[in-house]
Amino acid sequence: MIVIGITGGIASGKSVASNVCKKYNAYIFDADKEAKNILKIESGSYQYYNESNFSLILITSPESVRIERALARGNLSLDTIQDRIKLQWPDEKKKEYADYIIENNSSLAKFESEIEKLIQKIINDTKS
Repeated sequence: MIVIGITGGIASGKSVASNVCKKYNAYIFDADKEAKNILKIESGSYQYYNESNFSLILITSPESVRIERALARGNLSLDTIQDRIKLQWPDEKKKEYADYIIENNSSLAKFESEIEKLIQKIINDTKS
């Protein structure tokens, strides 16, 4: 079994990436909805997953773009979005743990294509 974790800041594209993974019949555990703590790097869980053929994908996007996307959803105020961003690890810190990094700075179609190619690469790499 291949275990893939997807991380990124608010409105970075995690849900889109999860939807692409569903095309591969992936089980999606939404940590935001279920527990908010599926990956506790500081508690040692990262080491366990790293030894279990675990791949961590970091999705990045400029903060201004993420704010714009989050505001477009219409369910959070600017203050709430900025407060959440302050509580999240910065991308630079997440990069220390990521196996793959995808920048979500263009069209939805291009981003989905990049995720698709990466998932295929991970699957092929684990078969070798």
